[in-house]
Amino acid sequence: MRSQKKYWKTYWGVLLLCISLLTACGGEEEPEYGYLPSFVSVPDKVFQTMPRYAIAEEGIYTIADTTRNAAVSLYSFETEDKQKIFNSEVQGQAVGLGIGGEENRRLIALFMVYEKAENGDVIYSERSSLLQCYTIEGQLCWEYGIEEESGPEGAYNLFVAPDGMVFVEMSNYLYVFSSEGQLLGQLEYPDGEGYSPGKNEVFACDDAGETYLVRASKAGADAEDSQYKLYSWDMENGTLKEQGAVDGKCPVQTMGERGLYFRDSDKMYQYDPSSGEMTPLFSLTENMISAYKVRNLMRTENGWKVLCMDHYRGSGTQLATLEWGALEQTESLYIGAINTGAYNEEVILFNQQHPEYLVRVRDYSNDDPKDLGLTQLQLSLVNKDAPDLVQIWSREIYLNYGRKGWLEDLTPYVEISENINMEDFIPHVREAMTVEGELYCLPSTFNINTLVAPVSAVGDKSNWTIEEFLEFMEEYPNALSSSNARQEDMSARKVGVLITALQRGLEGFVDSEHGKVDLDNERFRSLLTRINSLQIDGSVGGNDESRIEEGEVLLSEETISSLDAICQWERRYGESVTLIGYPTSERESGGGRLEVFQPLGIVSRSRHKDAAWCYLEETFLRSSAEVGYGFPARQESLEQLIAQEQKPGNDNGNYSDGFDENGNTGNSYLSKRHTDIIWNAINTSVAEDPVLHKIMLIIREEATFYFSGVKSLDEVIEVMESRAEMYFNENR
Repeated sequence: MRSQKKYWKTYWGVLLLCISLLTACGGEEEPEYGYLPSFVSVPDKVFQTMPRYAIAEEGIYTIADTTRNAAVSLYSFETEDKQKIFNSEVQGQAVGLGIGGEENRRLIALFMVYEKAENGDVIYSERSSLLQCYTIEGQLCWEYGIEEESGPEGAYNLFVAPDGMVFVEMSNYLYVFSSEGQLLGQLEYPDGEGYSPGKNEVFACDDAGETYLVRASKAGADAEDSQYKLYSWDMENGTLKEQGAVDGKCPVQTMGERGLYFRDSDKMYQYDPSSGEMTPLFSLTENMISAYKVRNLMRTENGWKVLCMDHYRGSGTQLATLEWGALEQTESLYIGAINTGAYNEEVILFNQQHPEYLVRVRDYSNDDPKDLGLTQLQLSLVNKDAPDLVQIWSREIYLNYGRKGWLEDLTPYVEISENINMEDFIPHVREAMTVEGELYCLPSTFNINTLVAPVSAVGDKSNWTIEEFLEFMEEYPNALSSSNARQEDMSARKVGVLITALQRGLEGFVDSEHGKVDLDNERFRSLLTRINSLQIDGSVGGNDESRIEEGEVLLSEETISSLDAICQWERRYGESVTLIGYPTSERESGGGRLEVFQPLGIVSRSRHKDAAWCYLEETFLRSSAEVGYGFPARQESLEQLIAQEQKPGNDNGNYSDGFDENGNTGNSYLSKRHTDIIWNAINTSVAEDPVLHKIMLIIREEATFYFSGVKSLDEVIEVMESRAEMYFNENR
């Protein structure tokens, strides 16, 4: 008895101790910390042209492009206003601006100066360059004439180091000046090639104040394919000395501070040239910054400022500010994506309008063309740290995610929504996104893949059977533009005809619902033999426009994603066209394939489902009203969009090349004929069946052996059926 009392006393003592420890350790959870991104749009009027600006912590300095006393202005980050500071003291065309120096900050302006004839006329063919150094207040410190031209487009690069030294890259030489304006060196480039703005090279100073030129030695389409060499200025010998190379990253110019910064497609880094260490700083993807838009970077007291531009002329410029702090005032949401740039603009707008939420994007992409990062993205959906929303890459993936329970059914959310109901969707879009009666995403936009043909060749019909398609191809064997990529590869061109015939026609030979395939029949054999007998001309070449001009009939595989698309095609053909669609096995209306553009679904493991729904609902409503690509998936929005474009006299030149119902062109509005064609294509289209798609890949692969003469028709059909049945057995 005493031992039992001792046991319970010990038990309760241990339990109370555990409770007290848990209370002490977990009474207050540590807040989550991270960067809070905000964005400010910089007015386009701030920039005269891309090379004529310089950035510092206070704002963006610009210089007017004029031949008369160019004005230097400052766009303040604080006031978001642009004001003139002073006028230059030289008459010449301003082609560049730089800023630097720590205690005595100066502006360096580069001018293109023209010679004048005796009568005072400007001789535009004779020009040189003038470098001038001003204080911020507009006082001229020094100037230096450079005989070399800067080039008509401003082929130069200016940099003012923190110690006041000035570096000027021109087309042929690199010039180095002291802080007092003394020319220290006129250097030839290390690789013998002059400066080119397209090389994206930068100047930068490390923490010790040493200046480096970062110059491309290997250009790549992506940052990961590039290599940049680093050269330092050797004061003693007056030369550039190579200091190593950086692979797989692109340099980013600083905003008048020290630091060598690089980026790849996802992150920003700081490079230490003495150790060769590359330190990650922050994610561009998670903070909705498109890597290719990054132009300048500046460290702030509590984070970073990043200047982002779409083009070299300042169009669509934004200043992103990343402030480090506790995220306790916000509810963080993450979008898992492969194509991360698809949501940047809408995420930024949503975050600005909803400070209670912070939506970020996680990048799961990789360089594997067979996977793209989809495997890693799929694994994330079942992990503890799953994203809240996931990008749907294809309908096959969508069906897979939904059936495995990885996505939240949105039907209950729609039922209680005051803004959305099931009848809002375009019917075929809703059907495509419904999996066994449940809806797992809110599709914002969609498009239709179809075949476009001139009315003179096929009449005004909008559908045909496989046999009618074959008759057309026998009359015009070189018509299919999608099969003309390689003129000499006859088997590949015949496979292209076969795939076109089966895009919608395969359902006549395969029952995907019951897992049955029937290819060993007279109809399918006839399909293959007739295509193999096509008299395709291997000498037919040239682009579509030239072929049409020469009077050839052309059948084009196109994507219709805008109301003026038909007008564009009719301008190319020079006559009325019809969206005849892919051939079907039996007489059916239409024949287009419906595609929903990368919608988002709520991950079933998300801990922020209500917040995720708020994001989906709002972006769905906004995207339906302001569509950038594709048609709005909301019926009312599409009807309103069409009604707006049908108004006569709306002065929209996009429709002037299309033929209306009376055969007239020159319309400034969407004609009834085009409206009817579009609605017919939408209402008769179907989403791709993933099972049929897999069978199509088998048929494509095996048909190549028949069309190239490697295997007989019997051998090919036998293998096709065998592989198709094996696929069905493995996936039941």
